[in-house]
Amino acid sequence: MDEALERIGASDELKNMLKEPMFRVADTVRNQDSSEPKPRDPNIIAVG
Repeated sequence: MDEALERIGASDELKNMLKEPMFRVADTVRNQDSSEPKPRDPNIIAVG
């Protein structure tokens, strides 16, 4: 994500605004040791 934002010339303000939400999305879809689903997070729009 950082490289993509650099390529399009995104402002530091935009980068900072997107950092936390994108981290949470990435953390949600990261491979897990267990096949059991995580408890639903009301802050996540889509669950895979």
